[in-house]
Amino acid sequence: PTVMSALLAAARAASRRVVSHHRRDATPSRTLRRMSTYPPHMELPMPALSPTMTQGNIARWKVKEGDEIRAGDSVAEIETDKATMEFESQEDGFLAKIVVGDGAQNVPVGAIVAVMVEDKEHVSAFAGYVPPAAAAAGSTAAPAPGKASSPSSSAAVENGGRMWPSVRRLLAESGIDPSTITPSGPRGMLVKGDVLAAMGLCAAPAPSPSAAAAAAEKPSTTTKPPPPTSSMLEDDSENWEDTPVTSIRRVIASRLLESKTRTPHEFVTAEVSLASVAGLRAALKARDRRASVNDCVLYAAARALR
Repeated sequence: PTVMSALLAAARAASRRVVSHHRRDATPSRTLRRMSTYPPHMELPMPALSPTMTQGNIARWKVKEGDEIRAGDSVAEIETDKATMEFESQEDGFLAKIVVGDGAQNVPVGAIVAVMVEDKEHVSAFAGYVPPAAAAAGSTAAPAPGKASSPSSSAAVENGGRMWPSVRRLLAESGIDPSTITPSGPRGMLVKGDVLAAMGLCAAPAPSPSAAAAAAEKPSTTTKPPPPTSSMLEDDSENWEDTPVTSIRRVIASRLLESKTRTPHEFVTAEVSLASVAGLRAALKARDRRASVNDCVLYAAARALR
């Protein structure tokens, strides 16, 4: 029995080593490209550094072509829709070609941004390297525009997806499967009208239009100002600075616009005495602690919502 147990343990260990070896070889980042015109190499795609990232900007490369790279080294700074993050290499090798240079904007996730090789003598072979996708795009004609399907009409809501509490309550009370309802809310969300229409209590709501389409349909009632003259441009040229919009600021602007155009607003005015808040701030200041009026209002709102 002891010999048989030892043999079985050795067989299981060997099987685990074989499976582990195959898994390592199947990892995309470790796959070497072998093409007729280039030596074996590894293509580095634009990584998805956040769950919502679809494209990013390359702030700067921290290595140069020909530099040696170790696994875990930071090779570039990538600006995502959330922050500027480090792009770390997963492999050892040499940077053969930087395909997308410093300052590149709106690079899609998955696009080839650089090439690595294992042997330094292969670096010179990639001086004129062009990614296969870019070469194919140059020779492939754009497809004819067709009738695109609307996300709101084709998306199916899965159980546990994003929806309002009132929608969840209606679904629980009616017993309707949300995956059988076509959502009409923004970003494919299920709204209360969709559930009521499925229950036969009202007509199906129209799909939510985008803010851009709504703004285009709304007629302008303002008078356009006269075009600026050359003297006006010369006088104002030293009073402003044109700063490029970062991905983070672009996302913030988009979210603020959506909150204003897609969500119903109700404004309430009330008079509130802040004498107690002023006393609290004075007491905190005496203890070398600072709190603004906004901090106090947010704290009170959070306590009220709890």
